[in-house]
Amino acid sequence: MIHSASEDYLRTDRTPLFLELTELLKPIDSFSRQPLFYLRRLAWYVTVHVAMLYLLAVTPNPWLCLLWVSIDAVYMLRLGFIAHDLAHGAVSNDARYKRYLGEFVWAFLLGLSQEFWDRKHTLHHRLTNVARNGDGDPDIETPPFILGEHQKRVADTPLQRGIAKSQHILYWMALSLLVFGLAYESVVFLLKQEFKGRPFQVQSNRALVLGLLALGYLANNFTLFLAQPVWIGLLLLLYKYLAAGFVIGIVFALNHVGLPTVSGEFPVDRLTLQTYTSRNVSGPFGRWFWGLLAYQTEHHLWPGISWHKLPEVAAITRSFCERHGIIYNEETPLRCLLDSTESLKRLGTEAEFVPTPQP
Repeated sequence: MIHSASEDYLRTDRTPLFLELTELLKPIDSFSRQPLFYLRRLAWYVTVHVAMLYLLAVTPNPWLCLLWVSIDAVYMLRLGFIAHDLAHGAVSNDARYKRYLGEFVWAFLLGLSQEFWDRKHTLHHRLTNVARNGDGDPDIETPPFILGEHQKRVADTPLQRGIAKSQHILYWMALSLLVFGLAYESVVFLLKQEFKGRPFQVQSNRALVLGLLALGYLANNFTLFLAQPVWIGLLLLLYKYLAAGFVIGIVFALNHVGLPTVSGEFPVDRLTLQTYTSRNVSGPFGRWFWGLLAYQTEHHLWPGISWHKLPEVAAITRSFCERHGIIYNEETPLRCLLDSTESLKRLGTEAEFVPTPQP
């Protein structure tokens, strides 16, 4: 169920409540770091990844190779969870984890610049579901799709009309392109030092990161061609990144898509904004597949809290929100998907088509 709120609700400053809630987390040592927790998981995920590369190298049956590639795509998502917390500084208080291990995991294993993702993701955290032209949440700046109430005015073109009518189907299909889009934006960020028109001063060693990107793509994909003809290897390569894009995209999308957007015309405090625009995922499968992002609300409230602490923190936060009448979103994966699809369909139907100026 999607909860909508009045402007009065959004304008109410709950900063004192956020500080009170944060104090409640300290007795359970919520802000401690456990690097070994992450290193063990990283070792397991890399082991599975290497095992899939080996099986691809020795398996002549292309249908079995599809299975190995599918498993590898899911474990790209798992590696992404580790990279995500490395970039947030949630793994260790030692900055070298982020600087060295984070750069390696992001660039070599995932094919992205850590700094690019960090800058982009910081905007997403600060402006979650804020739909403001040129200065909003980059994760919902995905034209031609309409993801919020404040994006319904669109150009009146046949293509836009067709997409709006079917976006509740097309959006989920387009998630498969996510990895390609992020890889492109990552390289543009490194070369041009900008992201979606926003200028950035790149701090990382650009030559080193670009070298890790190139080496990583080679090392993580060459076994696709060892037991298969080149054309099948290329098809498997394409499928791998389409599958990875979809599984990564569906995780991030269902945490926010379909929930209300805010205009950004007035400030909304952190507790109100993040509980209103973020969604947790429940159930055994949801907790496993979404990993730490099954607790998206708590992660957005305290980005530095480590993965292993989030279940306890979520229980306290949920109870606190219930006591104080604060909106708190948590659904099963299926309910998340149905609610998001229904919202996409409604927004497409309600699109306002603005005539384009004639030359």
